[in-house]
Amino acid sequence: MHAIERHDGTEEHYESAGSRHLDPLWRLLRDIERLHASGWRLPRARERRTARRERPVSESRTELFHLGRMALGLTAVDAAALMGASRRTSQRWSAGRTSPDALSLHRLAVAVLPKDPKLAERIHAHAARGAAKAGLPLPPLAPPEGATPDPHAVDTILCAAADAMNLAPRAVRPGLLAALLRAKEVSMGVETMIMALRAGRRAKG
Repeated sequence: MHAIERHDGTEEHYESAGSRHLDPLWRLLRDIERLHASGWRLPRARERRTARRERPVSESRTELFHLGRMALGLTAVDAAALMGASRRTSQRWSAGRTSPDALSLHRLAVAVLPKDPKLAERIHAHAARGAAKAGLPLPPLAPPEGATPDPHAVDTILCAAADAMNLAPRAVRPGLLAALLRAKEVSMGVETMIMALRAGRRAKG
């Protein structure tokens, strides 16, 4: 005789008929009763579907390659050439047999940056993760040499400096240009400059 404790405190008895191989079944039923009594339940189908939809989807290197080349308006062969790869390699990428390495993705991100900065950041982030796993250094994401800057963006930077210094933009331009040229000479990136200037301001204050 086997007894299972129900959620209401009563016991339900089962006759095993002397078959020991049925004992696991009684234990399973007992555990189910206890889980039910504790309030636990399986997630419903709708909840499982919602969880799957809300789960972040990681883009593959091949997907990012095609998104990048479409943003640039290039064929797979031309995009691969831009990334330093051969026609045969581009065919393997397109067929999904291989995928671009971290450095190739970085080159694509740099090319995409003027067209679609958000997509460029996604491509570069994927490349950075791959480079970190391989223990390889990866250059920062920066516009390609010779790229035409956005005049509006330059004006907003100049006006921000002028507002902070309470000066006219024309008066700020020479000083700002001199500072940026010096930063380039010493190979200091924008993020490093920001950190250093903020640290200096806190120390002075």
